[in-house]
Amino acid sequence: MPRFSTSAKLLAVLLLSATAAWGQTRFPTAHGDRMSYNALIELPRGYMSGICMMVNSNDTIRGSLFNEFGISALDFTYLAGKRRVRLHHVVGPLNRWYLKRVVSHDLARLFEAMQRGDSTYTNERRNIRYQLTPISNDSEE
Repeated sequence: MPRFSTSAKLLAVLLLSATAAWGQTRFPTAHGDRMSYNALIELPRGYMSGICMMVNSNDTIRGSLFNEFGISALDFTYLAGKRRVRLHHVVGPLNRWYLKRVVSHDLARLFEAMQRGDSTYTNERRNIRYQLTPISNDSEE
């Protein structure tokens, strides 16, 4: 039986743990799943950061994006079957039909990317970058 050095064993453990973490879903796929994310939206002249929380209810993802102070920027529903985002309760500066149209389209593309395992989406035409990074739920485990 071959003998492996301690460093080879450590490398194997790190590779296996990285592969297991890569395969984990970053999107609430089953009924009742809840996910929390650090959210960052970068615009050409500024950015918005905060927290995004989502819950899966049958085939619909309901979520809210709010800043660090608890002020809600927007609430949304994502219909996974139709791959469509509908915005609700949008904060004043974003409450314009043309802005809501861009944001809802971009969020739908971001959620599709998240289902593939990516956590960012960039709207090349408007130079807007969306990023959702999962927050660990150590208290639940």
